[in-house]
Amino acid sequence: LASHSHTISGSLRISGSTYIEDDHRIYFGTDNNVSIRYDEAGENVLRIDNDTLIDDDKKLYFGSDKDVSLKWNSSNGYLDIDNSIAIPDDKIIYFGGALDASIHYDEDGVDAFTITGTRTKIISKTPGIFGSNTPLQLTASQVNIGDDTKLYFGADNNAHIEYDEDGTDHFRVVAGN
Repeated sequence: LASHSHTISGSLRISGSTYIEDDHRIYFGTDNNVSIRYDEAGENVLRIDNDTLIDDDKKLYFGSDKDVSLKWNSSNGYLDIDNSIAIPDDKIIYFGGALDASIHYDEDGVDAFTITGTRTKIISKTPGIFGSNTPLQLTASQVNIGDDTKLYFGADNNAHIEYDEDGTDHFRVVAGN
């Protein structure tokens, strides 16, 4: 093919396949604002070189049978994922603008599921759960609470228990703040 440039004013309809050679772009916009190309010389992937917008309530599918999809649900402000998610070992999910908290499975370190943050709460939406009617259930064979860590009771931290390792070196039960 010759390397010429042609301008078409109006619509262009092609019935049949169109072939774009490796590493050549299709441009969009008067100033070539966005392009799509198949990157054969690099990673063998289809590349879009600028921001891409998927309209509200439309899905982005993965898998030849639409096995999973991502959808921005504008009615509730959530990103919906319609299948299971697998997070590989040692990959962290952060929360907060300053990465204030995180969860991950720490395979390379302590080999445990970890939740970190300056203040961590487990809150149930069901009345009674974790309250006076239904206990918090831990099914692990062992639960470790570090030295000098207080376990508080009551809405106003009315009492606590702790192993006071750096003070009296005793287990303490304290009523009142």
